[in-house]
Amino acid sequence: MKKVALLGTGLMGGSIGMALRSLDIDLKVQAYARRQDTRDILLSRGIADEVSSSPSAAVADADLIIACVPVCAIPQILLAAAPGIKPGAVVTDVGSTKSWLAEECQRSLEGTDAVFIGSHPMCGSEKTGLDAAASDLYRDAVCVVCAEKKSRADVWKVTQFWTRIGCRVVEMPAAEHDRIAAKTSHVPHVVASAIAISTFENNERLKSLIGPGFRDTTRVAAGSPEIWRDIVGTNAAAVAEGLRAVERRIATIASAVEKMDLRTVEAVLSGAAEARKHLCEPKIPDASFSKVVAIDGPSASGKSTVARKTAERLQYMYVDSGALYRGITWKVLRDGVDPEDEKAVVKSLRSSNWTFPEKDGRIGFVIDGVDPGDDIRGEAVRENVSYVARIPEVREFVSMRIRGMLEKGGLVVEGRDIGSVVFPESPHKFYLDADPAERARRRNKELLVTEADTSIEAVQENLNKRDHLDSTRATAPLQIAEGAQVLDTTHLTLDEVVDIVIAKVG
Repeated sequence: MKKVALLGTGLMGGSIGMALRSLDIDLKVQAYARRQDTRDILLSRGIADEVSSSPSAAVADADLIIACVPVCAIPQILLAAAPGIKPGAVVTDVGSTKSWLAEECQRSLEGTDAVFIGSHPMCGSEKTGLDAAASDLYRDAVCVVCAEKKSRADVWKVTQFWTRIGCRVVEMPAAEHDRIAAKTSHVPHVVASAIAISTFENNERLKSLIGPGFRDTTRVAAGSPEIWRDIVGTNAAAVAEGLRAVERRIATIASAVEKMDLRTVEAVLSGAAEARKHLCEPKIPDASFSKVVAIDGPSASGKSTVARKTAERLQYMYVDSGALYRGITWKVLRDGVDPEDEKAVVKSLRSSNWTFPEKDGRIGFVIDGVDPGDDIRGEAVRENVSYVARIPEVREFVSMRIRGMLEKGGLVVEGRDIGSVVFPESPHKFYLDADPAERARRRNKELLVTEADTSIEAVQENLNKRDHLDSTRATAPLQIAEGAQVLDTTHLTLDEVVDIVIAKVG
């Protein structure tokens, strides 16, 4: 991505521009704002590189377009921007509801050849406007990216963008997001509003007794009524269902209070305290998972060298999940099986016998009594491993074998789905990435040791193919695990990256 367009520069849009500026990310920011004074502020503060009074002009040649206006206004602003959207552009948003929005936005974008991927960074505030924007608004915030199978490659791009500005991305379908967000965000807001209204009396005696409990409970009720009207209206069924559930609970408690049934009251309050503890307090992982360091990332991002050195310094065992997929590919090719024939690959895998010996601080493998050694690094395996690795039965086999290695003690495991699928319970998850050109240079340098006729261009093409296959496969696609720390290794030395990992692991 070279250019990002912000359609709306209030709290959310302004904070995106400020975050990109503070992180010195090499992206040109183009912004739309209706008012001239807002456009002047955007330029004077460096929040945007270019500003426009027209949505279609603001999105010209943009690779990523982010609609940062209230939910019901998003389809309208995209419709106005449509004439200026280039083919293949990715469009996302910051709206709090997703299913209705996806349908409306796709209609607005008809004929543009753009792809809409819904996003919801959960970091809003009761404050609004550009004056409330902050460069750290998105830092450590959960951002839901709506992942549908048909758009996996573009989902990956959106996920990487939000991660770069500090979000912890969670991928899920739009319908699931709306159901969960109604319970955790939309219903609480309406309930807080109901409490504020039912408590209100215009006298100073009541006001003098308002304490932190009331303020904490009703804080979100200070949010923009217009924004929340749109949120509730575009997720009405789920919000209504959630409000009815709260209504039933309140009726039960009210009845118990009226009858002085304090045993029931205590039981309800006890259950509520336990539920809040479960929902709001950090999950404490099983002791065995606390000794797992999960390192994910695309090819040639530095995973292997970082994982090996981290394992050495922690005195943990090193596990290369990619080697297992290469081993299966080696076995498949040895059996004369077409790597793209899923049934034949699974049959070959099931007929094989695997053992996992320990050697020099790492866990290796032997297939049918043979250690394939460096054969798994050859060109034939390299060209076909992504086809084999995308097969669900193959991924399940590798995941289960790696989880079985927990009994060996501390592990540093590297791959593409370690933090998201194999060890999501680990508190130590990292995602390594690097500039594509730098990744190609690194991989080419490795290959020149054994293959004199390689070129950076050929390696780059292979990496692009691997990235596409890995990020678009239906089963366990390459993605940034929830809670993972993202490290851009482009300009970091090996020791610098390892030091960061060790410091985080503690």
